[in-house]
Amino acid sequence: MVQISVKIEGIDEVRRQYAELADGLNPALQEAMLRVGARMVEEVTESISTAYPPASEPGEPPHVRTGALLRSVRIDSSEQEPPSVTVAAGGAGTLVPYAAALEFGTSRMEPRPFMLPAAELVRGEALEIITGHLDSYLDGSLA
Repeated sequence: MVQISVKIEGIDEVRRQYAELADGLNPALQEAMLRVGARMVEEVTESISTAYPPASEPGEPPHVRTGALLRSVRIDSSEQEPPSVTVAAGGAGTLVPYAAALEFGTSRMEPRPFMLPAAELVRGEALEIITGHLDSYLDGSLA
């Protein structure tokens, strides 16, 4: 299984900035993190949606053969304290024991990364997603 966790650093600053939300802040932060996770799932599934044949080249995301890897991408967990979300592919119960081999490669195969590139892309969007969600709570559109 391949897992990527996203956590908020500087949570005390976020809490000061959005103190107006008071009791609603922790649930709002958790919802915001779920939105970041959903964006990552979207990016990962988009990156691995190219049909096989041909096989992907080393360094490219894997191409879809059976669809099992694509179906295994999910939000694995979400924590309220500290606010975090974990996105995973493969693992127990998914029939995809090869997700980590694709992501990191093996002694016989070059990596076909699909999680880390998506995480890097979403990392650049995460602050905007989180603050946009919290701002929507403040202006009442998500009350």
